[in-house]
Parts: sequence; structure tokens; C-alpha cells
Amino acid sequence: MSDQHFENPESDPVQDDIHQDSEYDEPAQRPRRKRQANTPPPTAPSSKKRATTASKRPGRPRKIVRTPPPSEKRRPGRPRGAKNKKPSKADMKTMPPEERAKAKKEAGKELKEKKHKSDVRHQMNEGAPSLRERDLKRMCLTQDEPRFDEQWTRLDEQALPYYGSAAEDEIEELERKCTGNTTKNSFHGDLAFLWRVSIRLYHSTPFTLLSPRYGLDYILVSPSNNEPGNVWGQNFAKSLSQVITHPFFRADIDLLRTVLQYAVICRTDDRRPWKIPMSVRGGPLTRMKADIESEEGSLSCSVHSIHKRARRATATSDYSIVSDVTFRLGEVAKENTESRQASRFAPKPKLMHDEFVVRAVSIVDLHNIEQAINTLGLFGVPELTSMDTARKNFVLAQDTHADQPSKAQLADFVRRGLLYEQREIVRLRGENGRQENADEDSDHRIPQARRRNLSSGLSSSRSRRRGARHTLGDDDDEEDFLDEDVEEAPNRGRRQNPLLSALSTATRSRRERRRTLWDDDEDEEVRENPGSEIPQDEGDEGYMLADSDGPAISNQKISNLALRLLKP
Repeated sequence: MSDQHFENPESDPVQDDIHQDSEYDEPAQRPRRKRQANTPPPTAPSSKKRATTASKRPGRPRKIVRTPPPSEKRRPGRPRGAKNKKPSKADMKTMPPEERAKAKKEAGKELKEKKHKSDVRHQMNEGAPSLRERDLKRMCLTQDEPRFDEQWTRLDEQALPYYGSAAEDEIEELERKCTGNTTKNSFHGDLAFLWRVSIRLYHSTPFTLLSPRYGLDYILVSPSNNEPGNVWGQNFAKSLSQVITHPFFRADIDLLRTVLQYAVICRTDDRRPWKIPMSVRGGPLTRMKADIESEEGSLSCSVHSIHKRARRATATSDYSIVSDVTFRLGEVAKENTESRQASRFAPKPKLMHDEFVVRAVSIVDLHNIEQAINTLGLFGVPELTSMDTARKNFVLAQDTHADQPSKAQLADFVRRGLLYEQREIVRLRGENGRQENADEDSDHRIPQARRRNLSSGLSSSRSRRRGARHTLGDDDDEEDFLDEDVEEAPNRGRRQNPLLSALSTATRSRRERRRTLWDDDEDEEVRENPGSEIPQDEGDEGYMLADSDGPAISNQKISNLALRLLKP
């Protein structure tokens, strides 16, 4: 090579940092030119040249890093060449007739959907507006602690079964999952949606919908026979929200509870006396209600058979949509194989909860309701909207993001709703109003609510449970039995009976004052003849209040003691 090759100004000043010890004999290789003084350093090669050089360099592989070019910011509007661009008026004039008609049809369809969406949201806001803060406060969903007064003291709050139970751990776990950074956005989305729908449509929490106070409860269906938790599962929440949003129920909580109880009765063949929650006027349901109330004790046949007999005796023109749905529900529960399998997997039917007669709802009952509504019709023509379509329309009509609770508030709402339901159960049973600083030596005063509901509570409990008649011993044995029952109840792991506790405390105070409990002639006969039985009215079943490990006290026996203790 000549020296002109080194003096060519058009040549690249920085070719590569290729070190070559031997003489170059190829035309593609050139020695590195020395940089003269007062000349700027060469610029770094581009990524393309660096990658080419690294591939040519022998024995020294280098990692190639290619940085993507900076993306340009998208301008507003549709990109050039988009097919979904709306044609302008000028484009419409130049379009062929077929394309012009198609574009007009699509524009009209879009306008109709927009108007339908606006009308549906307007109807939703008019019929079921979003609840305000004061409405949530009335439902006790804005604060953890209630207002304490004479009717509800701090001792009543501390005695709730929620504190120190597994429910606290479940709700804490729910709060951790819903507010943690590692949680997906879809976690417990169906449960949050159920709470929003229940609060907005029915003005109650899901715990109140399936409350033992109204004859309902929740039961878990699984082959392992696990106990249901206080935080409902996603599948159950999704199925329940799909049921309660259907327009058939018309946001009527009594109608919803009637259908839920009917589903459980048909699945389990429950023949206990049934009090229909909703008010019926005419039609087969009125005749069915009269037939159920006319029978004493357990029913001679199933409720669905009574309903079928009532429909046969009623004209077809008098049928109601509620009767049609419930009758179809009974047929589905009878024929559905899934229902029979679930009845084997599930534990024994839950009959009582906190001394309330309940019918526990499972996810199988919700599936039966969904199938009954979807298949109701004549000659293959559906009579009602399907569950999936109704849910989609409801989601379209309701702006659920504006309703409470959000996913961050879900754990707080679940805890407050559970506490509110437990407080209402305690109030209904008359166990509220505990004295905070009661003197043990003084007479124990039964709370006013307990005093008022004493007779009615005992009489209603007789009709719910059966028991045997027991004899009375002398007064000392009776007092010792009451004291022993109250002392041993906590050791057996059972809930202490508040009525027995009140009677025992009052008996101790009366014993100190040397006053006898037996004043009338009937009690004197009992003391003279300890083996005689307490006279009971005909039909009195003698509701037993005792633990499984100890002897039982008949209801009549407790009633006699209570009436004498309450005398001034």
C-alpha cells in the first residue's frame, strides 16, 4: 500500500481497535493511524459498527446490546390507515351505495346502544340510587364500635363470639390480601361486588340476607365436611350476586328469602313447619300456606308435594310468576343429580343456629335457582331473562366503582357487618344490658330486655325443641344444681346459659337472706312428694336448657323459678 492510503481525508478516522501484530497482507486490514496533536479524540462507533467489529474480533466475544429507538408519542385520534375510523360526510358522498348503507346502519346501531345505556343508568339511579354516608352509618358500616348506653354496654360488646375466634384471623388475612402489594387486582372481586349489590339494592349486608334471625344461614358444601368460614368463598359470592341481581326478585328481600328457603327445603326434604317470609295474596301459594299451617308438628308430606296439590286445585289463570318459579325450582332440585351428590357431600342439614330455626343455603341451592329461572318457559321459549344476561345488564347499568365498599374497604365492611349481626342476635335473645360494675353480694337484676322477653322467649322455645319432664327435688338440691351448672358450663367448653346464671345469682342472694322460694300450696306438695312431676299443659313440649354433659332443666321448671324471682 502507498502512503496515500494514510493521508486520505475521506477514510474513516476510527475504524476499529483491532490489534494485529503481524504484517497485514489483506486489503481489508489497515493499521491504526496515530492521532496528531491538537486534534479532538475520535467519536465512539455506532452500535451497528460495534456489533460488526465484535463479530470480526477473534477470541474476544462481546455482549451485543442494542437499544431500541425511542418511540414517538402517539398523536390524538386514530392512526393513519385505521379501519375503524368513522367516515366523514364527504367520505359518505363518495362511498359506493352498499358501503354507505352499511356505515349508516352501524352508526344507527351505535347510537341506539348509547341511548339504551343512558336510559338504563337513569332507571337504576332513580330506582336504586347509591347509598350516602348517613345510610351506611345507619347500617353500622362506618365505625367499628357502637354507641354504648344502658341497652348495650361494654360488657355486652366484649361477650360477642367474634372476639378471640377464628373470624378475627380470617378477616385479618382478607385485609392483608386485599391491601397488599403482591395481590392481584381481581382478588375477592366477586365478594366486593356482592357487598356493593347487596347494600345498594337491598339496603342490607350479605350477613343480614342470610341471617339466622330470618331463618337462613350459610353452609359449605365439600367432601371434607369442613366448617364454613365467616369470609365467604369467591364461587358462592359470585353465584349469590348473580341471583340477587335478577329482575325477578325486584329487590324484594322477603321474596328473595322465600325462594332461598324453598330451595333448601326441596333439596333436603325438610318437613318442619315452615312460615313463608313473604306475604301472599291469592293463587296456589295462599292455598299452600294454609295447608302447611293447618298441620301440627312435622308435615305429612314434602312442601313441594303440597305446592303441587295446591296448583292442581287452582285455576291456571290464577297462577303467579312466583308460584311458577318455585314449582320449577322444586322439580329441578328433585331431578338434579348435582343436588343429590351435594347432599351426600355436605354435613348433616343445619337445623339450629343460636337457638334459631335455620335453613342453611349452599352453592348447590343457588345453582338450582339459576337453572330454574333459565329453564322456565313453554315450548322452548324462555319466560324470564337468563341469569348471565341479567348480570351483564346490571353491570352495564350500575357504576359499581362509585359504590362502597372498595377492595381496600372490603375487610372493614365484612368485620363491621359480622359484628352488627351478632349484636342484633344478642338483642333479639334479650341478653343485652349487662351491668358493668355489679356487686356480687347484692341482688342480681335481670336486664329490662330480658325481663320483658322472659315469658315470650320461654313459650316460643317450647314449640322449637322437645324435651322430657323432670321431677323437682327439694329447694337445696335445686340451688346446688343451679350453682353447679353455672360453674361447670365454662369448663365443658359450652356457652354459659344467661338465664341459668341470672337465676343462680338471685338464688344465692335469697339464700343469704333466709327466704324460701316455695310459697304456694303447689310447691309444698312438691316438697312433700319429691317424685311428683310438674303439671304441664297439653302440647307443652318442655324445652330443655342444659348442656349435653349434665342433667337438663325443663322449661316449665325454669319458668316457675323465674316468676318467683321476679316478684317484688
